[in-house]
Amino acid sequence: MRQLWICGIAWAVVFQPPADAATLRVPWDYSTLHAALDVAVAGDTVLVGPGTYSIYEKRQSPSGAWINAIAFLKTGVTVLSEAGPTVTIIHHYDPSGDAGFYAFGQEEVIVDGFTFTGEGRGGQFQFNFGGLCIVRNCVFENIGSGTTGRAMGGVMSDFEIYACAFRSIHGNASPGIFVTSCTLRIEDSEFEDISPGAVRCWYDDGWVHPISMQVRGCRFVGIGGAGSAIYTSAAGLAYQYPITIEDSWFEGCVNSGTGPGAVAMTSSEPQETRVIRSCTFVRNETASTSKGGALRLSTGASGSPVLVEGCTFFGNSEAIPWPDGGSAVHLADGPAILSNNVFVANTGVAAIGVASDASVETQCNVFWANPDGNANVSLDPTDLIADPEFCNAPANDFTVQSSSPCLPQNNPACTTLIGAWPSGCGAVSVETKSWGRIKADYRSKGE
Repeated sequence: MRQLWICGIAWAVVFQPPADAATLRVPWDYSTLHAALDVAVAGDTVLVGPGTYSIYEKRQSPSGAWINAIAFLKTGVTVLSEAGPTVTIIHHYDPSGDAGFYAFGQEEVIVDGFTFTGEGRGGQFQFNFGGLCIVRNCVFENIGSGTTGRAMGGVMSDFEIYACAFRSIHGNASPGIFVTSCTLRIEDSEFEDISPGAVRCWYDDGWVHPISMQVRGCRFVGIGGAGSAIYTSAAGLAYQYPITIEDSWFEGCVNSGTGPGAVAMTSSEPQETRVIRSCTFVRNETASTSKGGALRLSTGASGSPVLVEGCTFFGNSEAIPWPDGGSAVHLADGPAILSNNVFVANTGVAAIGVASDASVETQCNVFWANPDGNANVSLDPTDLIADPEFCNAPANDFTVQSSSPCLPQNNPACTTLIGAWPSGCGAVSVETKSWGRIKADYRSKGE
C-alpha cells in the first residue's frame, strides 16, 4: 500500500537578487548575523552558511522594550541559508532570551531555509506590528520547556508560511503558531507532535488591522493537550474577515481540554466567509467534557453560514455522550451548510450534532457505520446511508472504488464528488512531494 502523505521537505532555492542588491555572506564576510544585518539595507540578502547560530544581543525595540535575540530582522532584507535547514540551525536556548529571530515594525521580510530549535522563552520567530513576513522552507522542532516557548508568533502583521515543518513543540498556548489580529497564510506545511494545540488565530477588534486565515495543503498529526490543531476566535469587527481551510489532513489530534481535536471556530459575532473544504479528518477526538470530535463551529446567531464541503470524516470520537454533541461535527450556534461530505465510523454520539442555537442545511452527504447515529436533525433527501467503498480505510487510503456512491456517475442526485478523495485503489502513482501536491494529483486524476 502506497503512502498518501510524504514526510520531509524538499530543499530548493531559486534566488535572483535585484541588480543593485548586495549579498552579505555569513560567516565569511561578517562573523555574525547581527553584523551582517546591521549594514544590510532593503533589497539586500544576508546569505548564511552552514552552522549553528546562537549569539544573542540585547536591543531596544520601537516600543521601548529591551529584547534579547539572535537576529533582529530588517525591512526589505532577505535572510537566506546557503545549504538549507538540515545544516543551518538557529539555536534559541537561553531562558532569558526573548526570541531567535525578532522584528518590530518591519516590512517585506523573507526568511528561507533554517531550522529553529531550543528551549528559550518567548518565540523562536517573533514578528510584531509589521508588514508582510514570508517564511519558506524552514523547520521548527524540539522547542519549548513545557511551560514556555513557541515556534512563531505575531501581532498585527501579515504572515505567509510555505513548505515548513513544525514538530515536537511543547510550550505555552498553541506553541506552533500564535498570532493576534494578523493575516495568516499557511501552505504545504506539516505539524506533528505539538501541544497544546498547533495554530491559534486570535482576532480582537482592539487591534486595527485587516485579518484573515488561509490554510491549504497542510498536514496535522498527533496534536494534543488542551488545544485544537487549529483554533480561531473572533471578536467585534473581526467577523468581517474570511477563513479558508482546504486540502488538509488532520489525524490523531486529541483535545484534552475544551474543544474539538482538529478545528475550532468560535465567535460572539455573526461570521462571514468561513469555509472548510476538501479536508480529511481521521481519528480525532475531544477527550474531556467538550463537544465535537473533529470540528466545533460557533459562528454567531446570524450572518453567512459556515460551509463544510467535500470532506471525509473517519473514526472521530467524542468522549462524553452529550445529547447535542457530534462525534465528527458539533454546531454550537449559528448557521452552517454541510455538503458533499463522507461520515464513516465516528463514535460516541451522532456524527453530526446540532445545538438548539444552531441551524444546519445538509445535502449530498454519505453516512455509513456510525454506531451512535448519523445526525440529531433530519437529513436532506439527497443524503445517503450507504457504504462509500473506501479502497483501504484501515491504511488511511480513502480513495474510493469505481462503483462508489460518492462518484457523480453513480449518484445522479448529486453532480459532484462526495468526500475528499476520488476513485483510486492503486490508480495513481505518487512521487515525493508536498502533501498539497499529492492531494492535487489524486483529485485531478479521478473526479
